[in-house]
Amino acid sequence: MKKISCIVEYFNSPHLSQIYKGFQILEKKGVIDLKFIKKTGSLNKPIISAWINNDIHIIYDTLDGFNWIDNKSTEENLIFFQNNYHCDHYFKRSYNSNLLKYNHGSQRTIHDLEFNYDMSYEYVSLDIKRLMKDTACKYLPFYNSSINYKDFEYYPNKNTQPKILFSARLWNPDDVKDGETRLEREVINSNRIKYIRECKKEFGAIFTGGLQDSELSRKLAKDLIIPNKKTSKLSYVKTVKEHDICISTLGLHKSNGWKFGEYIAASRAIISEPLFFTSQNFIEGKNYLEASSTDALINNIYKIIDNTDYKYEMMLNNFRYYNQYLRPDILILNSLVKAISS
Repeated sequence: MKKISCIVEYFNSPHLSQIYKGFQILEKKGVIDLKFIKKTGSLNKPIISAWINNDIHIIYDTLDGFNWIDNKSTEENLIFFQNNYHCDHYFKRSYNSNLLKYNHGSQRTIHDLEFNYDMSYEYVSLDIKRLMKDTACKYLPFYNSSINYKDFEYYPNKNTQPKILFSARLWNPDDVKDGETRLEREVINSNRIKYIRECKKEFGAIFTGGLQDSELSRKLAKDLIIPNKKTSKLSYVKTVKEHDICISTLGLHKSNGWKFGEYIAASRAIISEPLFFTSQNFIEGKNYLEASSTDALINNIYKIIDNTDYKYEMMLNNFRYYNQYLRPDILILNSLVKAISS
């Protein structure tokens, strides 16, 4: 069977690590021939192109939301998207149907790219003979997570004593100038502090949660700060596996944060604020429960605690979802099949 030829742009961004890892696993399995080339263009955004069988042009977009250009409104960004990023297939991490309204007259097909999270991948060797005549290839230094994708994976389990987890960080409104963005950060911070306080009060010892240490956390909620040794990545991944119910809130630009994908990889039962960016295969009530208020959050936690079979079924659903859609090699393989088959 002939291998699929894949030429993939490389750009140093943790948002893209899932994409690179997926391609590298498929190469090791003998499914594809893989070559990385240096990303071109002036926009330093986690968006890359790939060319399949020297014919099909794919774009992978792992942006947090509709923010292709900074300090512009959502409408201005969507118009920018409409007039740029020409390709055959566009895979968008932060996907919802609004994108389709801005694809009129374009030949590209827009797809959901599933949830995003950070993981380690092999160093990327770039052939830059065209740029440096005296050097055949060069290893570029870049950020790379120490956590392998397999470290996130876990199986569904039936704990007799339920354990609930929600740890989060705060975003400083003073770091941005746009009024809408400042307000978004204030709401995110307020909700996260409120949810942690209420869960501590309601669930006591079976709840683990708090805030990452920062100047803002010390200012707004010093009593909720978690020791740094417990918020390191390795410690956090271990903690996720020790809890069967995990809570998530929306991140910047209404995005689904990395913890969402991590929860799915670990087959946890999930409660989240209503998702603005969705996946057609990830279903409320089946894979997660929505909670748009403190009362709804508490009630849904009890709904899961009081029905062990329902909790276990949700964990099984997320185990299946991960292995059908989200595991990095499967995520990339699904995208290639969609592009080639169409």
